[in-house]
Amino acid sequence: MYERVDDTSEVYLSIDYILSLVTQEDIFLMVFNSLPEEYEYVTSPLRPDNSPGCWFAWYNDKLRFNDFANWGVYNRISLKNIDCFDCVQVFFKLKNFKDTLKFIKTNLIDQYTTSELLERKNKVTTVKKTNKKKFSLFALPREWQVRDEYYWNLYGITINQLKKDRVFPVSRLILKNTRKGNINLTINDIGYIYTDFTSNNRKVYLPTREKKFISTCTEDDIGGINNLVPFGRKLVITKSYKDYRVLKNQGLNVLWFQNEGQVPSYDKLKYILNSFRSIYLFFDNDFAGLLALTTVKEKLLSYSNTLNIICLSVPKSKYVSDPADYYKHKGKAALTQLLKTYNL
Repeated sequence: MYERVDDTSEVYLSIDYILSLVTQEDIFLMVFNSLPEEYEYVTSPLRPDNSPGCWFAWYNDKLRFNDFANWGVYNRISLKNIDCFDCVQVFFKLKNFKDTLKFIKTNLIDQYTTSELLERKNKVTTVKKTNKKKFSLFALPREWQVRDEYYWNLYGITINQLKKDRVFPVSRLILKNTRKGNINLTINDIGYIYTDFTSNNRKVYLPTREKKFISTCTEDDIGGINNLVPFGRKLVITKSYKDYRVLKNQGLNVLWFQNEGQVPSYDKLKYILNSFRSIYLFFDNDFAGLLALTTVKEKLLSYSNTLNIICLSVPKSKYVSDPADYYKHKGKAALTQLLKTYNL
């Protein structure tokens, strides 16, 4: 997947590159004496501390070290709540973030071959997350409005198609049993809830917000499965509803996963995969998306090594990373032509 390199060019000094070969737990291990475990009290190595009162917790796919008794600041980094990269920078007193990436690469990556790193990463036990009651998501729908039509028309998606796909605009969300308790959230801008899953799980999409998704879905919630034909020549698998509907409007058989890093179980996919001659994985053209293409392909082949799997992404250009973006910025005709070159 990756080859060893001896230079320290920008390509090999990025968070994506580092985390493709080692885990966040591995990086924290450079500072701590053992792998971190979520919500287990530990002492801080960043200050004199004889009483365990700090802990690790996941937030937005980041593992963070929490020490709310530490009011210190290092190079503008607040020491109350830091991720693994900041922790290494502070502990080893490195000047800046680039030096931190170099330090991690030199001391954690360069001493191993790529295959050794990937083998280790696959075997590392991830941080044990606390078993807690699953939070519930309730949404108050509202009427479709002109602003909704304008937003979705940018992608060639109509209100009728959204209704068919059981997508609803929402004005308010209620989240119960979250880590922070019950939360009421008013949606004054646009927001939508995806409900067409075989389970009772739901996924909210908030296009204009930094945190775009709120979801109770798992990797086994496959979008589009209720409208999929029983068999065919080609099946496209993408990673979002928007890409799903844009490609479906091109006359393709399409499913969408919750994201590029989540692959449904064998039981959920075995009949689907064997009902089509070719499977096309169509993910983003950024680093994470291209890496996921290889990872997901290997996973699917482990389900059935006779599958014909083709990996695709749109050509790289400004503002364009996926099929929906391609439609929005280049138009329907350009997307149609691109799909023809991909034999779709």
